[in-house]
Amino acid sequence: ARHASAKNVAIRLAGIADEVRLDFINDGTAYPKSSDGGRMPRSLRERVLAAGGTIELSRGMGVTKIAISLPTGRSA
Repeated sequence: ARHASAKNVAIRLAGIADEVRLDFINDGTAYPKSSDGGRMPRSLRERVLAAGGTIELSRGMGVTKIAISLPTGRSA
């Protein structure tokens, strides 16, 4: 809300098999391009990858979604 000037923010949390899925959706402005040309928040991407997870950023229909999957270390 602070960085994107969003009016609405939704956070979803789900446990799926051997991972935790977090979705952050907001109706604020798009992330600005970083020095490497991407739009992903660099520090967030680095932390997720260091934990063995994946992160995706998408923008459409006036909303931005960041989807993060992190392994739990347990098999289903």
